[in-house]
Amino acid sequence: MPKQKKRRPVDYSTSEIVKLCGMKASSSFENKRDKVFERYEIDPTLFKMDPRVEGGENFYPVVCAELLAILIKNWDKNPSSRKMLTETMLQ
Repeated sequence: MPKQKKRRPVDYSTSEIVKLCGMKASSSFENKRDKVFERYEIDPTLFKMDPRVEGGENFYPVVCAELLAILIKNWDKNPSSRKMLTETMLQ
């Protein structure tokens, strides 16, 4: 499968969602994306073209891409992203 080929024209590719998040480097996006996935218990394989392929290409469906972009873009402002977060802060 060619790189950046999408299932549907309306889906976002990784490079498109990186731009939507206002980031320049896809590595920064991927680091924050992984933190958001971990915090909200989102299965990363839901965004894989082929979940059986390790490190395969991602796609982001239009129904959730913009919401995911908001979470990723504002991750540093989220109180649960703080390094010294304790369980009592979450209650």
